Amino acid sequence: MNEVTLEEFESNYDKYMDLIESGEQFIIRKPDGGAVAAVPAKALDPSTEHMSDDEWYNSFNNHDDAS
Repeated sequence: MNEVTLEEFESNYDKYMDLIESGEQFIIRKPDGGAVAAVPAKALDPSTEHMSDDEWYNSFNNHDDAS
């Protein structure tokens, strides 16, 4: 997994999103030293590979578990 600064990621957002969508993974280092991972969705849960982007998004956002 490659590491880039938040500034570099934001400056070249489209480039990094294309790389992520093609399977690459990145650690994005924030100025305060914290970091986040940017990975393809299928790397998070291989069982979602058959789902469309909308189905995957809705599976995490459209539910009533908290009601």
